[in-house]
Amino acid sequence: MKPHKPLFSRRQLNLIIIVCVAAVALLSIDTNPWPDFERRQLDGVVLTHLSDAEQPAQLRLSFALPDPGLQISTAALLLNELLQQRLQQSGLAAQWQLQPHPDRLTLIHTPASATGLNDRLAQLLSALTAPFSPEQRQQQLDLEQARRHLQRDQQSRLQRLDRQLRGESGLPTAQALETLQQQLFNQANLRLALRASEVDSWQPPIQSWLTQLPPGQPWPPAETRTEPIAAAVPWQSLPGRNQDSFTQALLHSRILAGLSEQFQIQQLSSTQRSWRVWLPRHSDASLPGQLQSIQQRLNGMKDWEVRQLAEQIGEQLEALPQRPDALLEQLEVIAFYELPLDYLPRFEATIANLDGAALRQRLEAELSPERFGSETLTKP
Repeated sequence: MKPHKPLFSRRQLNLIIIVCVAAVALLSIDTNPWPDFERRQLDGVVLTHLSDAEQPAQLRLSFALPDPGLQISTAALLLNELLQQRLQQSGLAAQWQLQPHPDRLTLIHTPASATGLNDRLAQLLSALTAPFSPEQRQQQLDLEQARRHLQRDQQSRLQRLDRQLRGESGLPTAQALETLQQQLFNQANLRLALRASEVDSWQPPIQSWLTQLPPGQPWPPAETRTEPIAAAVPWQSLPGRNQDSFTQALLHSRILAGLSEQFQIQQLSSTQRSWRVWLPRHSDASLPGQLQSIQQRLNGMKDWEVRQLAEQIGEQLEALPQRPDALLEQLEVIAFYELPLDYLPRFEATIANLDGAALRQRLEAELSPERFGSETLTKP
């Protein structure tokens, strides 16, 4: 009887084993590059956090400012400068970095560990809430008055427009600065963002500190301006940041900004409502002419070229997981606006699933004159 011949040679079996091992290894690789953001409530204050053992821990405290606009308000800017001086004089500037934004003041702390965090937070709270003397406030107002006088011919159109939208006819009063400081630093206006290897070890000192922070009240909604403004600008209404269609509107804004040569496109965003503002770069800029110019550029592009405009933005988004500092800034934004935790991968998926022809149609719809408001800009 002839011996049974094996189906595979030893060499073939080795090759099959290698292929199987490689396949298992590839299947086990996590194809999702995005880290997991998580969210929890600490005594009514929202903490959005990221577990990361490779990067240094960082805590961000974001306090919401009233009446957000295209730029930070004069009162908030002056308060920020006063606080910066105090942090420098008290030696806390080495521990806490204060960053002003149009809608919030953010304090950034990068400690080696959570040890002693409660004391550092208590020192910070004292620096933030201790009242400034009338002389200090008046000195800051005088400096701002002198600065405006020297720069009156160099103010950007954006600065002038923002002050008109706010109804700022002059400098805030010293009392307004004091009131802003008293009402800003409370639990209702605070959002927390944290990157740490062991988030649970940070919770007790943060929670203990929050008990020292007054509950406070959130800022009332900004009043809507209905009267015409001196520097009339075209604008478009957009969805708010917490709406599903916001990412698409944001993508359109960035593409249109890249195609526009005569207009600077700014986005004034709030949680519930947003606006796209078209600011002329030159006094003789014509919106109808620029809309026609953008339309002609779109007409001259193939569908794949239109899609490529979005893909360029998508490439910047894809690089975020490899840029820890930029990713942390996005964590702060997600924390402050309480956006969905999958906001970034959802934005990436929006771009990945785009069809060039459909994108072209939506961009053309954005350029329709009917999409623009009258020469009166209302605030969200």
